[in-house]
Amino acid sequence: MVAKIIEVVPGSIAAEIGIKPGFRLIALNGETLIDILDYRWAMANDHLSLSLLDDANEPWEVEIDKEYGEDIGLVFEHPTIKPILRCKNNCLFCFVAQLPSGVRPSLCVKDDDYRLSAFHGSFITLTNLSSGDWERLLAKRPSPLYISVHTTNGALRQKLMRNPQAGRILEQLRILADHHIEMHCQIVLVPGINDGEELQHTIQDLLSLWPAVQSVAVVPVGLTAHRENLPLLRRATGVEARAVIDALMPLSREAKRKLGVSFVYLADEFFLMSSSQVPRRDYYDDFPQIENGIGLTRLLLDDVRPLLRRLPKRLAESRRVVWVTGTLAAPVLGSIAVELNSIEGLWVDVCAVPNYFLGESVTVAGLLSGHDILTSLRALDLRGAFVLIPEVALRPAESDFIDGYRLADLQRALPQATIIATPTTGRALITNTLGEEA
Repeated sequence: MVAKIIEVVPGSIAAEIGIKPGFRLIALNGETLIDILDYRWAMANDHLSLSLLDDANEPWEVEIDKEYGEDIGLVFEHPTIKPILRCKNNCLFCFVAQLPSGVRPSLCVKDDDYRLSAFHGSFITLTNLSSGDWERLLAKRPSPLYISVHTTNGALRQKLMRNPQAGRILEQLRILADHHIEMHCQIVLVPGINDGEELQHTIQDLLSLWPAVQSVAVVPVGLTAHRENLPLLRRATGVEARAVIDALMPLSREAKRKLGVSFVYLADEFFLMSSSQVPRRDYYDDFPQIENGIGLTRLLLDDVRPLLRRLPKRLAESRRVVWVTGTLAAPVLGSIAVELNSIEGLWVDVCAVPNYFLGESVTVAGLLSGHDILTSLRALDLRGAFVLIPEVALRPAESDFIDGYRLADLQRALPQATIIATPTTGRALITNTLGEEA
């Protein structure tokens, strides 16, 4: 497999020896590459031999001495080098199937690739692997893997994922555990289908695989307003969210006592939907499912607390700030804004943006569209205001929202305000609000 290089990290070993975008890697240590696993495997060595073709199709042979495990700084056209494995499921709750027209095209790609899971933390289902894929997976043992389990009841999992290959999940997890592959699992909870006793059984099955299964995230099903010709499903109510908390928090406390970790981690939405107190930091251990959004609220609150104790009494210049967020987190941010508004010369408003693009039942900030944000902001007097946009709603390199609308477009549409993309950390929130962005 020839791997085209599209980027060379500045200051990296590859940049120092003159490798450039457009070059193609054809062999590594004398072996052709099958996929990104070969490249990652080779990076563990302290000596590399690279065979390349430059942008004029001339051969390059390069010898590199480096630190053990050090990456040389190549970014390939395809993140897996080999074509990505695609999803073969037709899940009852598939989010891609619920996307409206106008969404940016990259969101419509249904990947289900164990290599992306190991290196980028994306969740996989294990339903699309050939015997050759399994052989390679078990030989290379990429770890950790992030696995969407949903239920360990084989028949129920087949029904949920509408795939006859989905029923062997418990057997597959045991095979991975026997090969010492670490796993972080996910359960998308669908009311009336895989909750209640089914949920309890699933968690007990996953507990039996500790320590190979390191954590389990339980997240509420995400349903948009675009479910035409899709199965009838519903979101959990606030009362049901509280029932999930009451059922699983004792289990986490017991796991903490026996294993030293909570093991089962509930999505922030369960606590916010039911107006329940977010758990203390020790519940989240080392935040193993932070990329799944679990624990972000606790991190924000803990980040903010010491900063609120050191607020200035007044600002040298008056400052108006608007925090943009989804409707779910608005009450949390509102309580923080109240404390900041005690500073003379500062006024903070929280702009809770309804998600008309996906549907108002989608309440998280990370799925806000640029046009919905613009609509909400246009209803406010923004003359001279600083508007903080949650960075999590933007694709990093392109700075565009889920609908393809760009941050630069938002700034042009609102020239009377200053738009600032802000990380979802307490420090970034407070410093950008106080005007200490630099």
